[in-house]
Amino acid sequence: MSQAHVLLVDGLNLVRRIHAAQPEQPAQQFAERVSQALNKLKRGQSASHLLLVWDGDRNSWRKQLYPHYKAGRNPMPESLSNNLEMLRLHCQQAGFQSLQAPQEADDAIASIALALRKHEISTTIVSTDKGFSPLLDKGVKLWDHFNSKAIDAEAVEHRFQLPPKMLTQYWALAGDSGNKIPGVTGIGNKTALQLLQRYRSVKGVYQHLDELPQGQQKKLNDGKEMARLSYQLVQLKTDLTFNLKLNQYRC
Repeated sequence: MSQAHVLLVDGLNLVRRIHAAQPEQPAQQFAERVSQALNKLKRGQSASHLLLVWDGDRNSWRKQLYPHYKAGRNPMPESLSNNLEMLRLHCQQAGFQSLQAPQEADDAIASIALALRKHEISTTIVSTDKGFSPLLDKGVKLWDHFNSKAIDAEAVEHRFQLPPKMLTQYWALAGDSGNKIPGVTGIGNKTALQLLQRYRSVKGVYQHLDELPQGQQKKLNDGKEMARLSYQLVQLKTDLTFNLKLNQYRC
């Protein structure tokens, strides 16, 4: 294992929460708070490299696939969106480089994290987004900056009663209201958990429909296309390629 330790910071996840705590703060003071948070992360995680990853401007492939994806979320406050470029420049001047993803930052972060792991480089994703949890099975660490705690496989399994690698199966059935992932109508969290604990995958559930009560059979048959769609939506793309040179992100 390389001695390098790379932090991949989910940019908007970090700054939106910092901004929400003091939304009226002047832009320059807010930028200072963000760079202070990054310095705290660098020291606390003994990071050798840090990369801020931001969502791109193009419409997400998930939104194209399912227009209701993330519908109803509060838009980014203008006091933040109008100052993002200034914020990125401030972070760069403080020694923290940025990458703008082609679409969603999540897919870019997942792809970079797994590429780094192939080279046996220690990697930590800094985000409170539970969607990164399935990557834990692949050896990537997660860190919640706001609660100052690691999110490990044990913590995820305690929360969901399933190992991290099975969460995409779970959300395919139960849906995810926060991201407007539909799941199967009538199959809630409890039923999805019971089905997956018994059959271990969505495919396994559908292969054994005849063993289920008629009510569940009907819901699952009626919702088969939504289960397939939801499974697509919750998958992280891990095959994006970036021409990154690690020494550019040393901090």
